[in-house]
Amino acid sequence: MRSFVQHSGAFSRLLSFLTVIFVFAAFLGGAPTTAAPVKDVQDLHKTIFARACPAVTDLVLQLKAKGLAGNTVFYTRPVTNQQAGSFAQTLTPLGQGYFSLVEFDQQMDWVDQCNLIGPGQTTTGEQDKLTLRISQTLAEGATGTAYILIDAGADINAPGSVWGTVEFLTLQRNTMITQVVRVDPANTGNSYPVWKAGDPITLPPSTAP
Repeated sequence: MRSFVQHSGAFSRLLSFLTVIFVFAAFLGGAPTTAAPVKDVQDLHKTIFARACPAVTDLVLQLKAKGLAGNTVFYTRPVTNQQAGSFAQTLTPLGQGYFSLVEFDQQMDWVDQCNLIGPGQTTTGEQDKLTLRISQTLAEGATGTAYILIDAGADINAPGSVWGTVEFLTLQRNTMITQVVRVDPANTGNSYPVWKAGDPITLPPSTAP
């Protein structure tokens, strides 16, 4: 019986992890949306990050302990987690990001700790927000230069994506960030700053789903 319960629990955690990944991928890809006024964008951030568990401040401390600092690498679809990780390996010091700092077991611990999944459920609105809080954590805890891998010619604000609605805005509000560098994933030598400390803050043009 104990073995069955253990396997059942493991399956449940795997299902939860796949759900988190699916939600994260959906947000990265974005969706057609209409322009939102500034107030809507501010309300979005208040709503997404209002829940205290896990608090973004706690997440920042945990990820900093794992190495979150300078050379943080972000990406938005169709760029993959693997591409971002490969680019990070070319940086000195080595780049960090979702691909290197957020582990399966840790995500599942947060899900369990915060009771984000109730009996008979596979996902909840609060669980979906966990991926967004992790994204905000990466942008809030980053220092120095941050990189965004995004296809050449794509709108840097990536409307409807996590990058466009959470990460880019948070990086611009982060006083420890000196610049945000755009990188073409097809030719990483094609890179240039799209925002520097002291530049006006660019508000995202749309809200996440």
